Amino acid sequence: HGNYEMVSALEIRCEDCHLRQHNRPKQLYMGIGGRDTLDIPSAMFAAQVSCVGCHTHLTPEGEPMSRQAKREAQRASCVMCHGEGYDLMFDNWLEGSRRVLREYGQWLKQVRSDLSGLGGARKKRVAAREALSTAEFNYAFVRDGKLPHNIQYSLYLLRSSAEKVRAAFKTLAPSYRMPSPGAALQPEQACRVFCHGRMAPPEVVPYQQTELPHQLHIEDMELACSACHPVERHGETQIDRQVCEECHE
Repeated sequence: HGNYEMVSALEIRCEDCHLRQHNRPKQLYMGIGGRDTLDIPSAMFAAQVSCVGCHTHLTPEGEPMSRQAKREAQRASCVMCHGEGYDLMFDNWLEGSRRVLREYGQWLKQVRSDLSGLGGARKKRVAAREALSTAEFNYAFVRDGKLPHNIQYSLYLLRSSAEKVRAAFKTLAPSYRMPSPGAALQPEQACRVFCHGRMAPPEVVPYQQTELPHQLHIEDMELACSACHPVERHGETQIDRQVCEECHE
């Protein structure tokens, strides 16, 4: 039927035989695919680290449908590039992911159940259901995409969705008390849950051409990390002078 190159019909694509099982992990790593307007690529993706940069351990067999070898991520991959101690962060990622998804999943179930018992105008109920549907989509997206592939984007999606659900429910039923989607989602908690929970802080750190006693302020003075590091901007130091003046003139 017309001019058609037969060779193109014989081209083999992977998905002709294999399920496309890596779309969501790939999207999450790239920082796209969630139901929100903001895209946040993983720092590793921005540094052009491919999948095999972390997935270095070759297993005998992969997914049941593919019947092929599978590469798994392992702790040694972190140390290979970042040095000793970074493998502890790998453990934090896995443990933190399980905690966040467990708490968020329980929250979704509770809020969905509560919605069925709330009254309110039809238009407001539709808005609440839509907000909850978005939260459930993002939860499934983060879960299936494997949260450690892009922690910042994952937490942003879950927090943003939870806030939209809270706002919609407040409009629907002002007296309703929204349960927490999980303490680990709070920015102040997430720093420890995902990255710094197992790693001891350095004794001193360089700051403005001097050495600041880091461990002293954290452990002895029990200052919160947010006193010097804005949780919204990872890696920055912005010391709150008012906190310093409580002890220093």
